[in-house]
Amino acid sequence: MMKLILLSSVLISLFYPFVHSDKAVNVKSEALNDSLNYVCLPDSMIAIRVADAILSPIYGYNYIRRLDGYKVELVNNEYWHLTGNRIYRHKHEMGGVPHILLRRKDSKVIRIYHTEFPRN
Repeated sequence: MMKLILLSSVLISLFYPFVHSDKAVNVKSEALNDSLNYVCLPDSMIAIRVADAILSPIYGYNYIRRLDGYKVELVNNEYWHLTGNRIYRHKHEMGGVPHILLRRKDSKVIRIYHTEFPRN
């Protein structure tokens, strides 16, 4: 029992300075600063996947699958504006597509709307 107490006190005294040092705090703060510069949606393909995941519960999975992809535009290097492309199968089918605006830095949804207009 005495050996176990002695061994544990030696181990604690050896590792205590590493766990509770200023260097450990500095490493954590540097990692936090690096994560603040991280871009959550770096390219359009990831933005499309996020848009699919957000729009599917709203408009229905089958409706989003029928879209012919998205028109993707990077606005002011800060926002992704995605507009659905739609294939019209009938001459008098109602038109309209979903739109979504995502912030590039943290993928926050800024706006979702759907345009709807009669197709001539």
